[in-house]
Amino acid sequence: MPASLDAKAYAEQWWDAAEGKHQIQVKVLQPQVGLVLVYAGSFDYRLAPSLPANDGAVAKRSATAAVGLPRYAEPDRWERRV
Repeated sequence: MPASLDAKAYAEQWWDAAEGKHQIQVKVLQPQVGLVLVYAGSFDYRLAPSLPANDGAVAKRSATAAVGLPRYAEPDRWERRV
């Protein structure tokens, strides 16, 4: 979308030691309009072995849970995509 609108997207990512999380900020600028979108958020990143697909844990999870994600890595909610 930015290319079709002649917009530019800029992203920054950094480690916030106070919160113990990675922070990310994305800005989309369009020459005629100016600042169009700002996204700011944070995420936790840990190296962990992935779960085996046949360990029985998949059947115990809800239907919306992603296969292979550890419980701590699953999001609070899922967005519907059409």
